Amino acid sequence: MDNLDKNEEELFRNLMSNSNLKLPFSDFEDMVMVEIKEKEIGQNTTSKDLKLSWMFFVIGSVFGIAISILLPLLKKPIFGIRSEVIAVIFQMTFATLLFTQIENFVKIFKKSFNTSL
Repeated sequence: MDNLDKNEEELFRNLMSNSNLKLPFSDFEDMVMVEIKEKEIGQNTTSKDLKLSWMFFVIGSVFGIAISILLPLLKKPIFGIRSEVIAVIFQMTFATLLFTQIENFVKIFKKSFNTSL
């Protein structure tokens, strides 16, 4: 019985000595941990920047809608151009920018959502 325990113990020691992981570099583990921390910091920064960009997007959209409503109400020409013409040009530009920014936000949201999983 004692001999069997010694054999098992020797076998266990051999298995444990073979379980050592050989790393490609001496500082490999440190490099991996630094990279993980940098990714985590980058994700936190991206999240903060994304919230800030949403805030300015909403503020700009409200401001753009207000101008779109107020421009046609002007009766005097601006720089010799009728206010209705300026309003149409502004509304077309505003709509184009609004939809392209919404598309960009959706892409960024999908990308950030997929990387967080």
